[in-house]
Amino acid sequence: VASTDGAGDGTSEGRGMPEGWTLGMETVTEYKEQERRLKVMVLDFGGQKGFRNTHHLFLTPSAVYVVVFSMESLMKGADAEQSRKELQEMEFWLDSIFLHTTTAKVEGKQSHAPVVLVGTHKDKCS
Repeated sequence: VASTDGAGDGTSEGRGMPEGWTLGMETVTEYKEQERRLKVMVLDFGGQKGFRNTHHLFLTPSAVYVVVFSMESLMKGADAEQSRKELQEMEFWLDSIFLHTTTAKVEGKQSHAPVVLVGTHKDKCS
């Protein structure tokens, strides 16, 4: 799992990763209230195409997914190629989540994992 946002120490040296990629984040937190437990795990899928063959291994119907995208890339007047790429990435993730988290029909109904869309760069949108 990787990120290209430049966060962290920014080093990919000695890790066998392409330059500019950083290791992703995994956080596990457990909450306990009375005898009920909730385990929260956060995985950061950086989105690089080199990792796409493994993403489905982590997708489950019992999760909540957050798909982050740049609102700046989708603004009127933005570079058309960048807008197209941003929309393709969103479509890939939404399709992948839908495909790998659809449950079997129960009483004629299917369910899917919830998805939260988060737009970034609001400060650059007018």
